[in-house]
Amino acid sequence: MRVKRTLETDRFEAQSDLGKIYTIIEETQQTGRISNGITEWEDGGKSYRVMGNGYANRLSERTLHNSRTGETLTRLLLQPTK
Repeated sequence: MRVKRTLETDRFEAQSDLGKIYTIIEETQQTGRISNGITEWEDGGKSYRVMGNGYANRLSERTLHNSRTGETLTRLLLQPTK
């Protein structure tokens, strides 16, 4: 038997060219196969949700395109804490 699920696999902030900060949620689709009561999960496609503002398309490792606003977003790197 096959089952599907969607997991939040990352959450980060990205900034538009105009300086607006968005929270991006990476979601990974998974397909599982149940055998002898154990589910074996396999990762599928990833999607990127802009919290409160639609979805984004990933252009590169650090760049996304907000499909609702047309803005280009750049992932912000974490700053080390002191």
